[in-house]
Amino acid sequence: MKQPINKRRKDVRQEISDRILKALFESDKRIRYCAIIGEKGEEIVGGMRHGIKSLEPERASSRLRMQTLIGMALNKNWNDVLGDADYIIAHRSKVMLFIFPLAGLRSVLISAEPEYPLEEFRRIADVARGFPKEFG
Repeated sequence: MKQPINKRRKDVRQEISDRILKALFESDKRIRYCAIIGEKGEEIVGGMRHGIKSLEPERASSRLRMQTLIGMALNKNWNDVLGDADYIIAHRSKVMLFIFPLAGLRSVLISAEPEYPLEEFRRIADVARGFPKEFG
């Protein structure tokens, strides 16, 4: 029996996303977390690097994802004036955050150790841009 087209399309997106997540984690040991965040702040696919402990408690993780979502919504307000955002980088004392917008309010959220060199950011960006824009 044939799978419906939408089911096959979802499977392909999932397969592509799994490959990209694996490539991001393999690209540098300093990458701690990588996930696609949905329009409700949920983690659609991805998570913490195996063996790495999250800096925040679980309920704070969902709050961080919601703040990412709110930030993306606020950022979109400037698109007409400044153009679309390609990415957002936040450097904190304990972690760096890289956010790549997808379609709607979905985004790719990546965290890395704070000493991750910005001159290597382009490598992360090139891989992260491989996620299907319409994922979800």
